[in-house]
Amino acid sequence: MWLFSALSWALFLGLSVWADSDSNNGKVQIPEFYNSARHAAADPYVLYDWESGQYYAYSTEGADDGYHFAIYVSPDLSTWRKHPGGVLKACYDDQMKQIDGGQACWARDWQWAPETYYNEKTGWYFFFFAGRLREDMAKDHFRYSKFEEPSKLGVAVSRSPTGPFKEIRSEPIGYYPFDPDYHDVNLIMDEKQMLPPKTQEEGKQAPKGTYIPTIDPNIFFDKDGRIYLYTSRNAYRNWNWDDKLGKYIEESNIIVVEMDRAWWDDPFARTMPDIASSEVDVHARDAPDLPSNITSYNGTGEIGNPPRKDGWKTVISYGADPQEWENFHVDDYEKNNGTKKDRRWSEGSTVIRRTRKDGKPTYLLTYSANNYEASNYGVGFATAESPLGPFRKSAKNPVLSQAPDAEIPIYSTGHGSIVASPPKNARSRVGAQEVTQSTPEGAELFYVHHARNDTTRDRSIYTTRMSLDDSSIYFGSDNAITMSLTSLDQPLPLNTYPIQLEIGCPRGRNFDSQFEVRVVSKAGAPFDLTEDSNRVVAQPETIEASSIEPVRGRDGTFVLKFDKGSVQELAYQRSSVKGNWTLVNTQKIRCRISSRQYSTPLNKVAKSASSKPKTTAKASAAKKPAAQKAKAKSETKTYDEVIKLIDKTYARFLKKYKANGSWTANEFSAGFARFLSMEQALNDESLPLAFNLILDIGENSYGDVDYGAKTCGYGDTDEPFQAMCNALLEIIESRLEDCTDNECKDMAFVLSPSTDDMGTSQDELGEALKSKGIRNKSQFLMNDRARRGDQQLLMTRRRTRRMDTVDWAGNALNDLSETRRRIDSWGLGEHYFAKSIAKLSSIKGIDAPRYNDNHQPLSI
Repeated sequence: MWLFSALSWALFLGLSVWADSDSNNGKVQIPEFYNSARHAAADPYVLYDWESGQYYAYSTEGADDGYHFAIYVSPDLSTWRKHPGGVLKACYDDQMKQIDGGQACWARDWQWAPETYYNEKTGWYFFFFAGRLREDMAKDHFRYSKFEEPSKLGVAVSRSPTGPFKEIRSEPIGYYPFDPDYHDVNLIMDEKQMLPPKTQEEGKQAPKGTYIPTIDPNIFFDKDGRIYLYTSRNAYRNWNWDDKLGKYIEESNIIVVEMDRAWWDDPFARTMPDIASSEVDVHARDAPDLPSNITSYNGTGEIGNPPRKDGWKTVISYGADPQEWENFHVDDYEKNNGTKKDRRWSEGSTVIRRTRKDGKPTYLLTYSANNYEASNYGVGFATAESPLGPFRKSAKNPVLSQAPDAEIPIYSTGHGSIVASPPKNARSRVGAQEVTQSTPEGAELFYVHHARNDTTRDRSIYTTRMSLDDSSIYFGSDNAITMSLTSLDQPLPLNTYPIQLEIGCPRGRNFDSQFEVRVVSKAGAPFDLTEDSNRVVAQPETIEASSIEPVRGRDGTFVLKFDKGSVQELAYQRSSVKGNWTLVNTQKIRCRISSRQYSTPLNKVAKSASSKPKTTAKASAAKKPAAQKAKAKSETKTYDEVIKLIDKTYARFLKKYKANGSWTANEFSAGFARFLSMEQALNDESLPLAFNLILDIGENSYGDVDYGAKTCGYGDTDEPFQAMCNALLEIIESRLEDCTDNECKDMAFVLSPSTDDMGTSQDELGEALKSKGIRNKSQFLMNDRARRGDQQLLMTRRRTRRMDTVDWAGNALNDLSETRRRIDSWGLGEHYFAKSIAKLSSIKGIDAPRYNDNHQPLSI
């Protein structure tokens, strides 16, 4: 029968089995991190992906050659791994020659300030960014071909936070903000365009009206369903007279405009973002006419005719709310011998909303001021009662600025995003943009920004704790936001720990010096063990691995090889600011295979082999009188007899597979050698190996480590294999009362076969332990199982909800395949996979896939 065949070949192909860490004998160590400037990044925007428990940071800098915008992934906001490539493929090389397959070809350079938003209803990720237009396009968007800084915003979409991202259209977003009241003093400046008029009266002689270049997009989704685009108005073409200084300063400001929802609600992500109709071309009626001799002015060139003159509103500017700390660059022209302009900056905004006790909202906006290259680039905040303002700056700004006297100096702090640590309850759903409305229960806030520890170095990712004072959240507040910048060790974000160290049983030779290792956060997100802030070493002598190689296709799993053999324990450590390593947790190696000696007799094999069990091992044991149980435990089987039993089983396997034609005799021989090397698992002195053999059976069958346990428990196998199952189950059950937390958890899976349904599974697993009087371990098991299983289960439910139209069918099928692979490892696949198939079947015009016994699609 096929079930026998599928399970039997699993005996021959040994795969790794995971065991959770001891967590230092139950004492949770609070792991720490420090801002080490390891990862090149600028203008980082961080998105929390609840499905994977991962944080995704999108950065101006750090992408591989040939790409724009780096993607970093982290389980804890401190241990970052760079995703290969980048978000967008570069369109031009260093000589501005176009590259095949390049993206955002409308932008010649200045690809800056990315942000990514996830629509849970449609399943699309929207990636926004800024870029400077090609010179030949400037006149069509900014009227003048010589418009020096014609920056526009772009957008690309993907089904995954790591891409591939594809532009909706190969053009910038069609937003044309226009300022009809601005005196365009660049038109009366000299050709170098560096020094403005000396008096305000002279400046007022310049023609009025200019198009506004934009960078640094930030999108805010309000509770009433309205969407707002905040962006930085470039300093270029924005000279403002400063009465106190008696001169013009070129400034950038934060502006806002309401957006139309069509792009966000489009299930196909084919609609380009646009602004609300009330703001489209709103300044066309009050735009002044150009002088008839406009081409005689400097800074014009060829004249174009942009299609619209759209609306906008300034929410952050120096003139409306001056603060002295923003004046670091107002004398740059003189200080730099005329090579730099006198400027101010307000950029890199992030907007969140919090509801006051009276039920009314307060909007909090963070922004960065001064030039990013300067040491005192910093962050301030402002508050408002409407997303359109007016905003009032905090008198205590900046809330984040350089720390030159810190143990490791920190400079150029700014342009970041607000993100929360995971919720206290790992099963609590957290939306990608939820932090902009509320802080998840039991979580804490962070501002992830760029900084550097030397003014000559590139910018890097920094993570700074941020606090909101609920009693100070109101319009005009000076104390609503505080940030705690430090270069010292500090605890990892709440609910990213306890961290678990998982060790894969070795394969073949080198079983005592080479291991598959995986370290995961509380949410199950893996750590990159090649990143310098963390490591796994052999204990007790703290031996570093001689090599660390990622396992292809298994995210976060690494093969660690140690030159010294007979490793007995591994430890996960994190680096500290002083250069030493701090222990987080340890894990003993429980799956090492010693030499083949059979000094201890094997229990129950002969009896089980001839009994032809028809019920579960537990049920069989329950029916036997105590005296019969005692007699059974005294029975032994010699090594030769065990080999004969295995030979008999192997012969049957080989016969079936030859008939099936799927595998060669050589493949069976290699697999059988693997099985023979695990014979000692039948020895009741080798409890972990007994457990591992059962899990090997399941993992090799369907990629499901629980399947072998379930099958053993149900007695749903042929006689020889069931005899081995019974022997292993009895060994494990006899040791349950003496097991550690992690052993109890793992072995309860074996003793409780019904793991297809989440509720039933929890009840049975809990009772299996409670019946032994191990109540605390039962709670440990149930909490852990719920955390790890529900992550995949809920992911499946969310993905299934996306399948509402035929157009999504291809993506839905891909989602199903990936989801099935992931949740199979928790024994949850069959029940909820069936629901997903039913959902697909309900879609008119799509045939649900059919699967063979290996769960491979027969047709799509």
